[in-house]
Order: sequence, then structure tokens, then C-alpha cells
Amino acid sequence: MKGFVGFLLGASLASAGWYYFVFLRPAVPERTEEARVEPAAEPAAPKRIRRTRRRARQVVENPNQPGGSDSTFEEEVPQRQLTAAELRPQARGDNLSRPDVLHLDMGSGDELPELEQSDIDDRFRARQEAILDCIETARPDPSTYVPGQVSIQFRIQRNGQVRGVRVEAPAILQQGGLYGCVKDVVMGLKFPASRGSQVVTYPFALS
Repeated sequence: MKGFVGFLLGASLASAGWYYFVFLRPAVPERTEEARVEPAAEPAAPKRIRRTRRRARQVVENPNQPGGSDSTFEEEVPQRQLTAAELRPQARGDNLSRPDVLHLDMGSGDELPELEQSDIDDRFRARQEAILDCIETARPDPSTYVPGQVSIQFRIQRNGQVRGVRVEAPAILQQGGLYGCVKDVVMGLKFPASRGSQVVTYPFALS
């Protein structure tokens, strides 16, 4: 009898547990994943464009562009056209066609060697950059093309000093002070003493 009662009690408890699990158990909320919101990427900094200034160009204000006078554009500067008179060769300086003056107190100089051309070239080339600077400075402006040739002529005395300088060049360069600049450079040249004086010429092609 006790066994039968125990069986009924166990069956009742089991039925009650099943009923609770199926009908009375609170629903477990469904687990949902939250969407991750990535932060928006910062806008890239504007690339700085470096404007280079070109020769023979001029930056001017453009009132027709948006922004008024703050906007600029590059305008081509017209190259200067030289006249025939400005390009005509012009000579300035000493007359080197005359014979050199000999001083009796200097002796005959027969014991001295002839002045080698290589000695003249070496000393002249040492001052060539200064002469090129004279030519560049004499131009009317850096962008104007001056065709032609510059011819530099000077006399070397027996004692090695320079006496007499003559420069032939386009008139526009002479107007820019070419002769005076070149003369100062050439007169400073020193050469070895030699048996006789001589006149040398150095041409420069303009480009």
C-alpha cells in the first residue's frame, strides 16, 4: 500500500514538473547581436600643390574667376623683340692694330722665351666665369634672347702685363656695360715675361 502511494506521489511530482517546464517556464529572451557602428573615416587633408615660378611668366590677379581678386593665374610675358640696330655688332676699346711701344730700358728680351699659347689659355680660362657673368649682366633681361658673338681682344706686353682691351659685341650688350666689365677682368690678368708682345682674341658664341 505504501509502495503504491509512493508511486502515485512520484508520478504526480513528475507531471507537475513537466507541466511547469512546458507551460509555466518564463521565455528566455533571444540573444541578438548589436550591429557595430564603425566611426566614419576623417576626410583626408587637401594635398598642397607647390606652385613654381617660371621664368618669363607673371602671376596676376584674375577678377573674372570665382573669389574675385584672390584668384590668380599665370600670364605669359611676351619676349622682347630686339631691333636690328640693337643686334648690330659694335666695337669698343683700344685700337690694337697699332704696333706696341717698346721701352729702350727694357733691353732686347732675346734671352726670354716665347709666351706659349697654353700659358695664355690657362690664365684666361681661370677668369672665364667672371667674363661670362659680365655678358649675362649686360643682357636687357634674363629672358630676352640675344644672338650673335662676343669677341674679346687684348695685347700682352713683354713684361706679362695686359695693355689695351677691345670688345666687339651686339650693341644691346654694349649699352648694358659689357666693355667696362670685361676690361676690368682682362686688365687683371698676369702672364710670364716673354720675348715680345702679342695680341690674342677669344670669341664667345651667344646662346
